[in-house]
Amino acid sequence: MITTVTLNTALDITYTIPQFQVNQLHRMNGYLSVPGGKGVNAAMK
Repeated sequence: MITTVTLNTALDITYTIPQFQVNQLHRMNGYLSVPGGKGVNAAMK
C-alpha cells in the first residue's frame, strides 16, 4: 500500500462528443470524472 499526502488534488475530466466537427456547435454525450493530480496518480500506479 502506498500512502501519499496530496495538497493539490484535481479531477481529470474526459468529455465524449459524438460526430466532432471543426467550427460547429457541440453537445457532450457524457463524461468521465476520475481523481487526479501528481500524488493521486503516483498512488494509483
